[in-house]
Amino acid sequence: MEYHHASEMNGAVEEYLKMSHNGWCRDEKDSKNAADADKLPHIEKAYTAILRDLGEDVDREGLLRTPLRAAKAMQFLTKGYKETVQVQERLTKQIASAISEALEASGVAVVIEATHMCMVMRGVQKMNASTVTSVMLGTFHDDPRTRGEFLSLIKRK
Repeated sequence: MEYHHASEMNGAVEEYLKMSHNGWCRDEKDSKNAADADKLPHIEKAYTAILRDLGEDVDREGLLRTPLRAAKAMQFLTKGYKETVQVQERLTKQIASAISEALEASGVAVVIEATHMCMVMRGVQKMNASTVTSVMLGTFHDDPRTRGEFLSLIKRK
């Protein structure tokens, strides 16, 4: 089991709360952009194939750059969701570990439900779209009855 000091949890919370689409550290963002750039030609080829299969002449003037534009649009529309969920998952783990360490508890359960603007504005585009992450440690992880009781209690909202 991985433990984090409570001050690390505070840092994770601050990172999460400050995070926006442009809030990533430069190295992580640069590597993500490089990975996206590597994938772009493959996505562009896929859109070219789709247009051809639909009977379009992909060499005609009006469609020459359409596969590239569609590929870039798809990357833009799907980018924020994955990154945000990864931060939320990391935050959930850090909170659970910090509580477990600080309280020396026999079990810890943390559930985070969050609405992310990247989902609302670009990805899913639903106003009430949210992502739920959870971490169960100790008794909550090991005992199905304890876990089940906890999950049934939080479903009542």
